[in-house]
Amino acid sequence: DGVLLSSKLTFLIFLTSELCHTFILCWYGEQIYQMHNNLGDELYRSKWTHYSKTVKHYMLITKARCNKPLRLSAGGFMEVSLDTYSNVISSAYSYFNLLRAFRE
Repeated sequence: DGVLLSSKLTFLIFLTSELCHTFILCWYGEQIYQMHNNLGDELYRSKWTHYSKTVKHYMLITKARCNKPLRLSAGGFMEVSLDTYSNVISSAYSYFNLLRAFRE
C-alpha cells in the first residue's frame, strides 16, 4: 500500500476526534431545539393565572417567540442538528466509497 502505519494511525485519530467534535456540536444544537420547543408548552402548563400582570406579559412574549422554530446554524450554511450529523456522515461515506472505486 505504501502508506506508513504511523500515518494511518495519525489519520484515524484525527478522523475520530473530528467525528466526536462534530457530534457534540450537533447534539447540543438538537438539545437547544428540543428545549425551545418544550418551553412554550411548559409555560402554558404553568400556573400562569396566579402571576402578576407584568409576568404574564413577559410569559406571553416568550410563548409567542417559542412558536417560531429555533435552529442553530453553522455560519448560515447548515443547521446544527443530529439529522445534519447523520447526513454528513452518510455523504462522507459515499464520497469515500466513490474515491475508493476510482482508485481501484
